[in-house]
Amino acid sequence: MAVENNDIEFEVGLINFKNDQTLNIKGLVVEFNVYEDIFSPVIKADFLLRDSVGLTERFPIVGDERVVLSFKTAGEKKSINLVLDVYKITQRTILEERSHGYVLHCVTREGIKNLISTEESAFVNQPIEDMVSKVYNTHIKPVGNKTLVVEPTNGIHSLISPRITPFEFISMLGSEAQSIEYPNTSTYVFYEDADQFNFRTISSMLKDDVAENFYLADPSDEKLRDSKEAIKPYQSIIGISFENQFDTVAGLNDGLFKNDVLSLDTILKKFNSTNFDYIRDFNNLYHSSKFPIISDVGTIGTTGTGKHERFLSTRITTKDYAKESYLDGVVTQTNDPQLSSPRRRQKFLNNSVSELQMFSQYTMNATVPGNSLLRAGKLFNLFVPQNSDVNDDIQKYLMLFGQDNPTFLASAIKHNYKSTTGAYLTTMNVMKESFGGKIQSLYKSKDRSNES
Repeated sequence: MAVENNDIEFEVGLINFKNDQTLNIKGLVVEFNVYEDIFSPVIKADFLLRDSVGLTERFPIVGDERVVLSFKTAGEKKSINLVLDVYKITQRTILEERSHGYVLHCVTREGIKNLISTEESAFVNQPIEDMVSKVYNTHIKPVGNKTLVVEPTNGIHSLISPRITPFEFISMLGSEAQSIEYPNTSTYVFYEDADQFNFRTISSMLKDDVAENFYLADPSDEKLRDSKEAIKPYQSIIGISFENQFDTVAGLNDGLFKNDVLSLDTILKKFNSTNFDYIRDFNNLYHSSKFPIISDVGTIGTTGTGKHERFLSTRITTKDYAKESYLDGVVTQTNDPQLSSPRRRQKFLNNSVSELQMFSQYTMNATVPGNSLLRAGKLFNLFVPQNSDVNDDIQKYLMLFGQDNPTFLASAIKHNYKSTTGAYLTTMNVMKESFGGKIQSLYKSKDRSNES
């Protein structure tokens, strides 16, 4: 994922509400931001404009316009090309006589198309992956023509959309879908990146190959500075902020460490309760590293029961449900597709709840030289020097995150350009859901009372 520099090449055009006029507004753009997020179905963008030609009234800009943006890291062959709908203006300010500043807020065209579409179809005896593709191809693809990549799902289902938007229905389908490759977790998300739309599991992201290494380099690290392993400019972390370290209260309340799923089968009059324990069930989840984020000898990991509960009305069986009890020989996929192909959510919900809550624990924002090749949903190694002046630690990176592969999942990517400085930067919001080393005490006390 190499780039030669962090200069940017870009073009910005504004198309009016009648679609019969296009204006190059590159010279008016003071700053722009483009956002990808695995928890957002579409890409968003905003543009800070310095307007001394009266665009808002003369063009005009009334919320039915389009912005065509194309940008890339200078020297790269592949551009990010976006067609966005303007939906809001904020922060309009008089900068000087006859010159106003304001922010144009935009989403890709698929976002607006979703809001003016309704899905109300019945899907009978179909894999959820096929349902998602049909909904997308019917409502969303025609306005942008981006491809949809769908992770295969297990089993067939019969579901009806209750007159909701396509994205709402796809989200509903994601909550019911069980992954063929990652059946234990199956936390599906639906999101757009610069290349395509994606319907995939978080587990599949965590098992991907690492896309790139980035370094918050320490000047004392000769290995990185002078050898063949010397970091390239595009691998340098310009700035980093620790957003979340840990929150065990939230983890306990929201089901990260312990949770229960209560299942009721009203047909066969069965009730089932399954509980999740983070330490016990750690290996049922998929991880980018090997070790839990809580100790197996601490209070949270060894005591207590979960208070976070989910209730499901479902079908409880260990075999073909249509063969259960008095249903055998009566229920078929033709006369009762709901009972012949019951929901599977209770099989993975415990683990999925925990996996999803990982995004509220160890998170950071890392800013690197502008890189149009980076995508949300990818794994990156972030090498951050250990904050210690102990001699043994000088050549080490943050110990809990690992020394060889401190792997993080990028949940969001932001591209930022400022014309005032010419700076193009990319910020990754990353999370760490498992540790690179086992939790252990390495601390050696040192009297620092006389240090200034």
